[in-house]
Amino acid sequence: MRKLPRYDEKGQCHFVTSVTRDRTRLFEESEAVEILTAAVRFYQERGDFKLLGYVIMPDHVHLLIIPQKGTISDTMRNIKAYTGSTIRRELRVNSDVWQDSFYDHLIRDEKDFEARLHYVHNNPSQKGIVDDLDCYPYSSYINFYTDHNPILEIDVE
Repeated sequence: MRKLPRYDEKGQCHFVTSVTRDRTRLFEESEAVEILTAAVRFYQERGDFKLLGYVIMPDHVHLLIIPQKGTISDTMRNIKAYTGSTIRRELRVNSDVWQDSFYDHLIRDEKDFEARLHYVHNNPSQKGIVDDLDCYPYSSYINFYTDHNPILEIDVE
């Protein structure tokens, strides 16, 4: 097991959920997942935020992030705008990709952080997508508990 990130109250970690328009299962397609992960990776490497956990589900995404530049709204606007336009163009989707808003919960303490990370990691099992979390490649569970190559790197402090 790799080292888990520690909650830092100064960092203002956010648990964010963004849902696809009409709960369309866009992220069942690997091309859509690649577009989303490329956007997250770009903004993460640019220094816009630190990524502490994630799961990409067929119709939504959960992120545990600490904005470094701008607000959580700026971060989500950038990710959603890029992925929305790229998915529409490259996958020929003729509608909006994302619902207009997103859910944001400000993490209050280490217990809250651990509960949200546990929720993120167990989401594929809870939704009946997999029985074995080791087999779900679109989650930071892979980063922490397996030797598999993750689709996104986690910022462990």
